Amino acid sequence: MQGETVTRVVFLARLAKEDVIKRLSSIPGVELFASEDLDQVLRALAGAQVLVTADVRGEDSRKLADALASPGRTVRWVQCVSAGFEGLVRHGFPADIPLTNQGGAVAPAVAEHAFALMLALLRRVPEAVLARTRREWDRSFSSTTSALEGRTLAIIGCGHIGRQVARRALAFDMRVIGVSRSGLGHPEADAEARARFDELHPVSALKSVLARAQAIVLAAPQTAQTRHLIGAAELAACRRDAILVNVARGGLVDPAALRAALERGAIAAAGLDVTEPEPLPPEDPLWNCPNLVITPHIAGGGSPMSRGRILDVLSENFERFRSGRALLHLVNAA
Repeated sequence: MQGETVTRVVFLARLAKEDVIKRLSSIPGVELFASEDLDQVLRALAGAQVLVTADVRGEDSRKLADALASPGRTVRWVQCVSAGFEGLVRHGFPADIPLTNQGGAVAPAVAEHAFALMLALLRRVPEAVLARTRREWDRSFSSTTSALEGRTLAIIGCGHIGRQVARRALAFDMRVIGVSRSGLGHPEADAEARARFDELHPVSALKSVLARAQAIVLAAPQTAQTRHLIGAAELAACRRDAILVNVARGGLVDPAALRAALERGAIAAAGLDVTEPEPLPPEDPLWNCPNLVITPHIAGGGSPMSRGRILDVLSENFERFRSGRALLHLVNAA
């Protein structure tokens, strides 16, 4: 349309590629460049106002940070379509560029995966799968099965994912204790958090909460302060019948300490959707730990509703960006 403002958008198309391209292409005035190749994306940033991307890792993180900090860059907003954004800020992020993520779009799916891991561990699903491969009606492990009902669940991190875990825990008649930086949960949902958690504590009370928990779900972001939040001392504080599930970031758990705890039976079991490092190398000794289930960072996938929420956040933020209004789900101080 004549006189219509054109906004150049660059999309590093490594997550929800077809859906994001379709949604962006439907917005009038968008001039879109999309590629899975980071080097092509970096070249295309010249003259672009918006970058849409999932989180990046490794050397890609440094390359993108350098490009966004370069003299003459034109990018004025970065929309992250993943929940995590640690890679985007690992090597610095310009304070004058708003960085937004998709909020809690995938939180319900991640919460479901947390329960899938807990149930698999307690109901001894891995043992049953192995018995099936041997075509054996093996009930030898039946006496070691357990249930979620009546257990005390500690949720470390009371943001979008933590609150969704707490919501589902009520259906299992679990007692739910939340741990967060402030002890009040997400600042936008204090009333909601208080309704879903039986108790809320600051992170300074972590060890005392772990000592009471029979199930532990990690749902906190990874920062310099939360790296190896669960280490040898924290695992030593846990009950021997506790199960630990990590659906957040691998760096929240010290892998050597977890391995030692599992091998000596200091905790009953663990379920990991994320690891440190990631992907977990074939030679890593964690693979050989007893009572451990590992899934390859898939907790946030598989839900059409999640994808729809991500696209809706993208559309809403694009409209806000165009009109100069405050963006949703801002994760930096811009």
